[in-house]
Amino acid sequence: MAKFFSFLSKKKKEVVEEVVSVKQISKYGNKDLSYSDFENVNLRNTDLSKAILKGSNFTNAEMADSNMSYTNCQGANFCGADCKGANFRGANLIDCDLTNTNFAGANLEDVIFPRGHK
Repeated sequence: MAKFFSFLSKKKKEVVEEVVSVKQISKYGNKDLSYSDFENVNLRNTDLSKAILKGSNFTNAEMADSNMSYTNCQGANFCGADCKGANFRGANLIDCDLTNTNFAGANLEDVIFPRGHK
């Protein structure tokens, strides 16, 4: 199922809006997707490893079993996201809102968490 999302294009200095499928989103691993809007998007089994996702919105996103390893998610919003079984190894989650985020069974090895989280 395709889902609309937007992200800031650093090269063009404009907001880029696309309609993409989950498979197409995977092509953005290792890319700068800062300030993307993934609210309510199904990202299950998606590979976004090494992507820059600063300030992105993952509110209520379905992220089970996704690969978020070594991502820079500083300042992102994960409120209500289901990250069950996801791989966040080495991810930067500083200044993220993790309210009601489900990390059950997730790989959180070497994750940099916001102050006060463990």
